[in-house]
Amino acid sequence: MRNPSKWICLWTLLIAVSIVDTACNSQPSPVAKAEPTKTVRVVMPTAEPTATLEPTPTAEPTPGIRVALAEPVQHELDSAEVHMRNCGVWTEWREKLGSEFEIQSNVAIGPEATSATGAVVQLPEEIKAQLAAEVQSAYQQAYEAAKAKRDSIELVAGPNTDYIYIILWVENTYSSTVAFQMDSITYTVPYTYTLRVPKQAGFRELGCSG
Repeated sequence: MRNPSKWICLWTLLIAVSIVDTACNSQPSPVAKAEPTKTVRVVMPTAEPTATLEPTPTAEPTPGIRVALAEPVQHELDSAEVHMRNCGVWTEWREKLGSEFEIQSNVAIGPEATSATGAVVQLPEEIKAQLAAEVQSAYQQAYEAAKAKRDSIELVAGPNTDYIYIILWVENTYSSTVAFQMDSITYTVPYTYTLRVPKQAGFRELGCSG
């Protein structure tokens, strides 16, 4: 029988060599390198401030013009008749004034203007047109009131009646001055504004007999 101690020593030596070889040849497993996380920060572009536009003032067609208003002077002019024959009809007949009785307005501007120093100038036609438009605008309320009164007139003929209505034309005259600037000088010029308005002035009943 062989020497047991010798075999033990041999096996011990083989085990030791094996352990050393394993330790030397063994490489650590590669560890995956972590990629850095990219953080994307979205920066919204700053909006450029919008320029605030000031409202454009409405240019006056005739700047610097001042109309001196006046009280009307009333004159009765001519008259007209509206015949409403409703004979043999047993219903009422109502009617507004027709287009022949529309309100009429007119503006007359003097031919010459006077400055504060007494200087007198002839008015160009374009200046006269501007002044006339301004005067017309200044009396717009009077025009609308006269129109409303005209529109409220209603002629009525009852059943089996015969009427003649009298329509009187009345002229309201407004006379004063309008001031304006020309070449940096203030002038005044006379004007006349007229409204010709229809007005109901009574009626005559003829009767349906005969």
